[in-house]
Amino acid sequence: MTRILLTNDDGIHSEGLIKLELALREVGDVYVVAPAAEMSGASHSLTLTRPLRIRQIDERHWTVDLNPGFDPKSSPAAEFQGLFYYWFTMAKALDASGLQTLTTPDGVKHAWRDELLKKLLTTSMTEGFWTNAQSSRWMEEFPVLASSYALIAMDHCLGAKKPGE
Repeated sequence: MTRILLTNDDGIHSEGLIKLELALREVGDVYVVAPAAEMSGASHSLTLTRPLRIRQIDERHWTVDLNPGFDPKSSPAAEFQGLFYYWFTMAKALDASGLQTLTTPDGVKHAWRDELLKKLLTTSMTEGFWTNAQSSRWMEEFPVLASSYALIAMDHCLGAKKPGE
């Protein structure tokens, strides 16, 4: 069978990349390598000031991790950097993909909508809004930003109607 390598600059969870991968599975073995986050227009600046790291997600998916500081071993707060944005982009991509469950390598199935919604609802809120008190990177300590990401992620968890539906 033909091997197909997909890559883009819109990020590993972009709607277009996911749809293209699903369509191409019928004609070949598909492998995906893409930035961990949307990097349209970044060009060579990706590697000017920081090294690229590649992280294997599963046997056919790799992401280019653009910030070595995300390694929890490097800083106690590293795993919390951009957490609400991560939840938002993950929910958006999974909702767009139409997937209802994810299966981890150990064979356990996860209803991602229910699990993420529960996580968001049990994440500590202060005075009725979300904030990332464990990391101020990317301004998630500001309630308007963190709450916006949380609410949009929840909307995708609930399977919100798309415009025109």
